[in-house]
Amino acid sequence: MAAKINNSAPERLVAGDYYAWQTTPAGLENVDSVSVSIKTTQNPGFAILLHGVNQGDSFKFELLGSYTEDLDPGNYVFTESVLYDHGRETGTGTACVVVANPFRDLKQSHTRKVVDLLQAHIEGRLPEGIESTTVGNVPISKIPLSEAVSLLDRYKNKLREEDKKAAQELDPNRASGNIAKGFFTQN
Repeated sequence: MAAKINNSAPERLVAGDYYAWQTTPAGLENVDSVSVSIKTTQNPGFAILLHGVNQGDSFKFELLGSYTEDLDPGNYVFTESVLYDHGRETGTGTACVVVANPFRDLKQSHTRKVVDLLQAHIEGRLPEGIESTTVGNVPISKIPLSEAVSLLDRYKNKLREEDKKAAQELDPNRASGNIAKGFFTQN
């Protein structure tokens, strides 16, 4: 299942979400490139610059979860700039509110996050708009339930292995796993 491509920049985004959109500037045949700058009203020195990918009839933008996961909650402005063969035009900014991801725990492993989100999805308690974690580039909220159940089993097994490895690393009596060579001589 392909991720949804929207027709405009986001107005609301959960930190860590994947978001894709496309735009068709006027006079498309004369357009060299399209870019979008993302700035926050809280920190004037912060900016993200995205370059659109030419799709022939439009330009596509993607905000990956890895781009948005560290965004502080607050107000942002998305401003589109179009570079024509005769000059640049900058559009008006689109306001976007970024909210914190309620499932974000910096100490949690990716596998544990996926397990928690898959369980929430299967149980129907995944908050609306949460698309921060993807499996195979598909947001968890878009995965069919039958596939989510099999993925949950696979990720639970992976999580057991992670937990087992972490427990072994905490055990002071465990062998180091290093090979030591020694030669003994008799006097």
